[in-house]
Amino acid sequence: MGHIFISYSHRDMDYAYRLTETLQASGFEVWIDTRLDYGSQWPQEIQKRLDGCEAFILIMTPRSFASDWVQSELQRAKRKMKPIFPLLLEGDETWLSVESTQFYDVRGEKFPDARFFSALKQMVSVGQQDRTLHPWKPSMKLSPGRSRTIFAAVLGLITLAAIWLFGFRAPLLNPETPSLPPATGISTIAVQESPIVEPTDQVQQPVPTITVDQSAVVTVFDLEPQLNESNIIISTGTAKDLERVRGYFTGPDSAYHMLAVASLQIVGDRQFRQTAYLDMIEKWYTIVVGEDNYLTPDGQLHLEQVPEAMVKAHNEYHGDDAQSLEEILLPNSFE
Repeated sequence: MGHIFISYSHRDMDYAYRLTETLQASGFEVWIDTRLDYGSQWPQEIQKRLDGCEAFILIMTPRSFASDWVQSELQRAKRKMKPIFPLLLEGDETWLSVESTQFYDVRGEKFPDARFFSALKQMVSVGQQDRTLHPWKPSMKLSPGRSRTIFAAVLGLITLAAIWLFGFRAPLLNPETPSLPPATGISTIAVQESPIVEPTDQVQQPVPTITVDQSAVVTVFDLEPQLNESNIIISTGTAKDLERVRGYFTGPDSAYHMLAVASLQIVGDRQFRQTAYLDMIEKWYTIVVGEDNYLTPDGQLHLEQVPEAMVKAHNEYHGDDAQSLEEILLPNSFE
């Protein structure tokens, strides 16, 4: 049985998910990018699912129109001669790129009418029972010490749980503290030069290399409050998705942990003007460095590429065209 591919802006995620559930209830098999679990094979999986679909649904809004990924998916669907079903969710008229294709007006977050489902069934085989959504869940690309760190992280969690039972809580960092002192349990970061400072000539400052202390036991509960202080949320997903993403922090050599520490190091005592999402930054980092170069030979992130990934993630999510990290960060609060 063939599947339907849904192309959308993640800012229209709620409607896209509700549409997915409606299609599944009608017997269709649907593949939708959950915008979670970004890993080194993410672009290849999108391409494979798009190339193998029997129908391509395009959710049209000003946000998806501005999305490079949606536009790229649409162009590939047209080149592969996929049946395209445009849904006008928001806007005054359809896009020029699908001007000659019949579209369905779903403005006001309505669902398509019976004509849409009838046309869809002519292109896509329908199952005899409801389908369960099975979004792609790739594994994160990790450095070789993962098993050792997972064991240490589990041991650390057990220890924290025991301490909690006796009525104690691990102290959180003072939100106004500009550095990451080892006393908090956070991975220590050795830098080769001073942290990034606000430039006066609009030229991006060099980014130092970092080394994460592999022996430290750190959990998401240590990192998340600090990320939030920098206006970074770990996932764009729902509360349930957020809980799942927290499980990706398996220790200092896990991809999400390393990226969280690197993000804190780069942002320093500043914060993002608009909310940034760690899973979006991870997606763009993967794209920027390529799947074969996700980590350096010594198992670290390419730190110099993280600021670029931050800017690209910001632009995709917020529909901006910022060119540098300085444009999307607030000034140093201690100046």
